[in-house]
Amino acid sequence: MLLCVFVSIGIKAQNVLVVQKTDLTEQTYDLGDNGAVYFNEATSDSQSFINIVDNEGNSTIVYFEDMQKIYFRQVASISDIKAENTAFVYPNPAKDYIKTAGSGNQKQDLSIYSLDGKLLLQGKYANDEKIDITSLEKGVYVLKCSDKTFKFSKL
Repeated sequence: MLLCVFVSIGIKAQNVLVVQKTDLTEQTYDLGDNGAVYFNEATSDSQSFINIVDNEGNSTIVYFEDMQKIYFRQVASISDIKAENTAFVYPNPAKDYIKTAGSGNQKQDLSIYSLDGKLLLQGKYANDEKIDITSLEKGVYVLKCSDKTFKFSKL
């Protein structure tokens, strides 16, 4: 009689499974949002194995005796985020000035609008250059910089 016990584990944060075999080769499996790993417990008639179902629904069986290590590869770490894709306004909230941080050091056209769409301030500023906002009243404002839009508060 063959008795199999299957256990499913959900994988969300890290979705690439790596199996290092006893010969030190590695196989990777993209589990994505739809993949799964099932563990089969050995009986007297069978060997223990894992059944890996990748994001596309393909199934692979790997026997425990052939594995040295199994782990999840980190797919999105802080170092993977490219600086040119990130931009922000700081300090936020601000009192006397704001600065922008993002890609490039060239001056860019910046515009500050009230929430009702009125243009209040306009100029060319580089990254980390102070933008004087002392003339603005306390409140919430919109900063438009190239193709990016930010919201900031003045104290």
